[in-house]
Amino acid sequence: MRKYGVLKVLAAAAAVMLGAEGASAEKVLKLGTVGRPGMPIGDAIEQALMPKAAEVSGGKITIEPHYRGSLCGEQKCGEQANQGLLQLWTSSTANFGNFGTALSIFDLPYLFKSLDAADRIAEG
Repeated sequence: MRKYGVLKVLAAAAAVMLGAEGASAEKVLKLGTVGRPGMPIGDAIEQALMPKAAEVSGGKITIEPHYRGSLCGEQKCGEQANQGLLQLWTSSTANFGNFGTALSIFDLPYLFKSLDAADRIAEG
């Protein structure tokens, strides 16, 4: 009986050690998009999203973009993100509502008085 108690303690210690190691390890997030560098969404990913993620995480998070629908199209990327197969994806606002009614707000025309008003809602 004591043997099983020691095994439980060792298993718990191994789990804690692996968890601590995983916390300090670099995370790579896959991003699926139909955009590409040279398009506004592709440039935003390259010039803003990727550097900002690395900066805020201290280099522990990197984003691995897959452009031109090489992983999936907008609809499939959203489905894969919902299943946990993909960490990040981009989509036109017309597809947002398919992934939850709360996201349908971005497809309503003339809802916002200005781009600044839309940004304030989206950011907080």
